[in-house]
Amino acid sequence: MIYSFTVQGIPKAQGRPRVFRNKHTGKVHAVDPETAKDWKRTIQAQVLASPERPQAPLATALELAAEFFLPKPKYLQKRRLPPPPHVTKPDLDNLLKALKDACSGILYLDDSQICRYANIAKRYSDTPGVTFSLMEIP
Repeated sequence: MIYSFTVQGIPKAQGRPRVFRNKHTGKVHAVDPETAKDWKRTIQAQVLASPERPQAPLATALELAAEFFLPKPKYLQKRRLPPPPHVTKPDLDNLLKALKDACSGILYLDDSQICRYANIAKRYSDTPGVTFSLMEIP
């Protein structure tokens, strides 16, 4: 079965977590960057509101397809020609990491279940967001 979703909002890359050591206890803990947290919450809220989502997190092997739509820079907004490929930051793999982390526990048990990718891309658009689908692999 294939599950498809569209999330509106400006995609943010999953940054590296900041690691801190507590001076008193010596314990180490990591903190996610705030921009990634907001984007992940947006994904989670819109996926949870979708009638397409499975009743319970999937427990099978999965294939993920995703297309990220990023806002056009000002110099491209008035051009009528097709925009050039998006070759600047954020990196595609970090955008994908934020998407996978946000969906973990909602659409699937763990992002390690994703064992195949199809059609992963990022491009400029007038309507930023992400469109993605999950397909169960028999």
